[in-house]
Amino acid sequence: MSETKREKGLRLMEDVCGIAIDPGNTSRFLELTVDNLFADVWGNESLAIRDRRLVVLGILAAMGDGSNLGVHMTQALSRGDLSPEELEEIPVQVAHYAGWPRATTALGAAAQAIATHREKSDEAE
Repeated sequence: MSETKREKGLRLMEDVCGIAIDPGNTSRFLELTVDNLFADVWGNESLAIRDRRLVVLGILAAMGDGSNLGVHMTQALSRGDLSPEELEEIPVQVAHYAGWPRATTALGAAAQAIATHREKSDEAE
């Protein structure tokens, strides 16, 4: 049986951001987020999730959005989309296109995501 658009969106939202949502939640904002952003956009196979992740990280870094950067960076490491070394390179690129203050925010988010990832890896061993 094929999954519904809502099921696909919920699955991708958890996979991409690590956020599980109660499928019974029917707020309009959540419906738009799950059905459009995750099912339609993240679920479109024209770009791989890793590629979409890089685009999103660049945008969030350019905006200086540290909290959402942290979510996406943590999940990028968790899913294996990016290595710690690749994540550390993002602020370098951002600095030259969006400025050092934005890159500093990205660097802080990357450092925290990498530290969390390493702690979890150490606990698993």
